[in-house]
Amino acid sequence: MKKLSILLLMFLAILTSCKKTPEVNMQYVDVEREVLTIGQTNATFQCDYQYISTLKSAKLYYGIGDATNYVEMRVVQSTLYAEISGLNGGTTYHYYYEFANGFNSMQSEAKTFVTESVPVSLPTVITANITEITSDSAIGGGEVTNDGGSTVTARGICWSTLQNPTINDSHTTDGTGIGVFTSNITDLTSNTTYHVRAYATNDAGTAYGLDKEFTTNSGVTPGTYEYVDLNLPSGTLWATCNVGANSPEEYGDYFAWGETTTKNIYNWDNYQYSASNEANNSWLTKYCYDPEFGYNSYSDTLTVLQAIDDAATVNWGDEWCMPTADQWRELIDNTSHQWITQNGVRGYLISANSSSYIFLPAAGDYYDELSHTEEFGGYWSSSLYMFGGGQSANLLVFFGNTYDVAAAARNGGYSVRPVRNNH
Repeated sequence: MKKLSILLLMFLAILTSCKKTPEVNMQYVDVEREVLTIGQTNATFQCDYQYISTLKSAKLYYGIGDATNYVEMRVVQSTLYAEISGLNGGTTYHYYYEFANGFNSMQSEAKTFVTESVPVSLPTVITANITEITSDSAIGGGEVTNDGGSTVTARGICWSTLQNPTINDSHTTDGTGIGVFTSNITDLTSNTTYHVRAYATNDAGTAYGLDKEFTTNSGVTPGTYEYVDLNLPSGTLWATCNVGANSPEEYGDYFAWGETTTKNIYNWDNYQYSASNEANNSWLTKYCYDPEFGYNSYSDTLTVLQAIDDAATVNWGDEWCMPTADQWRELIDNTSHQWITQNGVRGYLISANSSSYIFLPAAGDYYDELSHTEEFGGYWSSSLYMFGGGQSANLLVFFGNTYDVAAAARNGGYSVRPVRNNH
């Protein structure tokens, strides 16, 4: 009997040892001393917890709407740690914790946090070159390359006859956001120089691109001005009067080299392609082949005026242009010259024969004021003088019976006698 009791006890012990440990239901996990460190794109979490047993794992769920993303939290004794990255600045996120003990899990209450806002700065915008210029319109545009951390709500170009125009001047509105845009510049005045800047606006304000300028065409119909064929080897045809004149004896208008409109004072301070108020070694902004003379070491390969800077082309039309220095030399070498008075005006009569001639009045020159002695005349060429870094240009100059192709400072005001090709 005693032996049977012992066997029964052994059987019960074996049976008890084979039975599974019952599951332990998750009890409420008490989260304490939660510390969040929030940045613009990342956040760290640290908190203590109280639980009757040991946690098997803990996860941090998060998201902008539903908290569907998660990271595993590190469990160190009674403290939990987590770090998340790739967040959006200035955004509200929802989050909660999920705890597990190896049998089941439970979730904490849902909360929110807000990432730091990204600092907003002005956008970056580039002014495009001006194209398709007519007497009353042109095509411009630009590109917004950076929105500054805030949506660009307006972009376009603005223009004025003064430098550095703003959106308070004439302007276009050409879409939003970053990217390239095209703008139509309309309602312009013929034969007028305009300044253009691209702009872009965001929450921080309005930013502008570099100032670019252009001159509208004159609107003159080509071929409405008289000219003479002097039988020159090149076939060049010479106009019978100066730009701004209505007869051969009138002086006409005065122009600085590369400018297409007249003014009352001609000096370096108001010269179109000068970045300084006095002649020095670093002030030219166009037609400068020597970096020592260019503004911020600027230089280019331009030695002959472009059509947009040619006073004859802009004022008389595309068939006309200022003569080059070689065309002035050709005129001198292949014609006869006589210092005369014609209709009360002193000047040079340049002729191929008795019926083919032009008259160049001694119009003087213009700097701070008109200098006129009735003996002196200066007529621009379109050619840069290739010494001195580009601060001078070639012109025909005469004083009484003396004449030659020489050089003069580009800021001075001289006459323009247009030419055209024989075709």
